[in-house]
Amino acid sequence: MSLKDRIGKGLTEYLYPYMQQHGGNNMPQKTLDYEEYKLKERYLWFLGEEDLLADFYQTCQPKYSLIDTRKSFYYSHVNQKIRVVHSGLPGLISNGKAELLLSGGLEATVDGEENEDLLNILQDNNFYNTILPESVVTESWGSKFAIKISYDPEVSEFPIMEKYTPFNYRTICKRDRVQAIVFINPYGEYELEETYGYGYVCYNLFRVTENGRHEVALTACPETAELENIEFDSNLILAVEKKIENSDYRGVIAEFDALDEAWSQLMDEIRTGRAETYVPEIRMVNKSFNDFRKTYVEVGNDMAEAAINQITHNQPNIRSEQYLNSIVAIRNNILSNVKLNPLTIGIDDSVGANSSGTAIEKRETVSLRTRKAMINTWEPFLENLYETLLNAYYWINNIPYKEYDVNVTFGEYATPSIETKIANIVSLKNADIIDDEKALDEIYGDITEEEKDRILSNLGNITLGGTDV
Repeated sequence: MSLKDRIGKGLTEYLYPYMQQHGGNNMPQKTLDYEEYKLKERYLWFLGEEDLLADFYQTCQPKYSLIDTRKSFYYSHVNQKIRVVHSGLPGLISNGKAELLLSGGLEATVDGEENEDLLNILQDNNFYNTILPESVVTESWGSKFAIKISYDPEVSEFPIMEKYTPFNYRTICKRDRVQAIVFINPYGEYELEETYGYGYVCYNLFRVTENGRHEVALTACPETAELENIEFDSNLILAVEKKIENSDYRGVIAEFDALDEAWSQLMDEIRTGRAETYVPEIRMVNKSFNDFRKTYVEVGNDMAEAAINQITHNQPNIRSEQYLNSIVAIRNNILSNVKLNPLTIGIDDSVGANSSGTAIEKRETVSLRTRKAMINTWEPFLENLYETLLNAYYWINNIPYKEYDVNVTFGEYATPSIETKIANIVSLKNADIIDDEKALDEIYGDITEEEKDRILSNLGNITLGGTDV
């Protein structure tokens, strides 16, 4: 078979699963190899550990293609003698997406009003400070995550949420719709599979050996010995998954590598571009030098009658501007692909701290569009999660399953500066829409009556916008 035919056959085998729309556990091996390799790759870029990236690219051979383009990557050739410095951009992107989405906060109502039970469940799980931001980050690099809902009266009176990364769960689908989620938990030499489906939770324990996984009784492991299968209302599944089509890292992995190569070379040039110091032998007597901080070269003595035997220096030229231009170009192209403005992830200092909210919004138009797209998927997901949490809590307390009207709304992202806020409040004051006290409340927030009286008395005859305040 010719090389052309082999490549064509390989591509056909790779594309066939998608053409046939296979999913879940029925995915052919080539698709599984592809998904597993890419997931590991994306996670390592998120972690940003240089040694792990080098190990991965130099030891893991992709099995889903005939031509391995990763062999030309910077990390495929580095060793302990080559300086490697990770840019940190992948982590900035994922954490930046979480800050972008959650910066304005969010509100939730159940049947048109705040629900105290839901608030207690979320607070008990530290949802807004831990689980939710971590979930957004995982979605960024992994394209999906799942949340398992369980109950343990020894831990809490409320349902317990646990977030799982794509490594630790799989879905069982029918016609591309989730029928159950299988959560995988390691216990030493054992792996517990918890299958959460509609109306049931069942447990299967496997012992992991060199010859594969073999199912054993739950009593074989002390941590699982007391587990029992559970049944409940068939309308309820105590697990949720959020999945997007593509990870934020799709299409930019090669550029991550190129960015690290350019950044590393700049750092290496700075190191190797240290001044060379030439020291006459006579000057080396009873002296020691730090070779890491400076490059010292011992030279012979000048034996001429008027010789001074000076220590001389030579400073090589560091091409920092050329490297920086390359780094910025690669960085901007990556952010353009992930639809984020550099300011959003905190690596652009060209906007001052006192810039108005309008100015920031103009700079971050791309990021704000990205945020809107994220909200369109996160609002229905959270509404489903919150309804599931309520039904789980009520099931614990023997209250029948019920459908709830849950509404989730995210707050605004860009917060105006104090100057912009005052200007807006003055306009409202001049139009007699608000009074002095309301104006102070809008500007300063929750302050005491004593502070409010003091500010009003100190204003005296000061005018804002031509109106006495």
